[in-house]
Amino acid sequence: VGAISGKVREPFVIDNEKCIKCGACKDACRFGAVEEVA
Repeated sequence: VGAISGKVREPFVIDNEKCIKCGACKDACRFGAVEEVA
């Protein structure tokens, strides 16, 4: 949905206003760096 932005070798950022809470980013992150926040 275009909620993630960033550059290679730098932390990526999730825009909470664009995020639809689908969990795709968590599933796609091979480093396990994405966590759901309540």
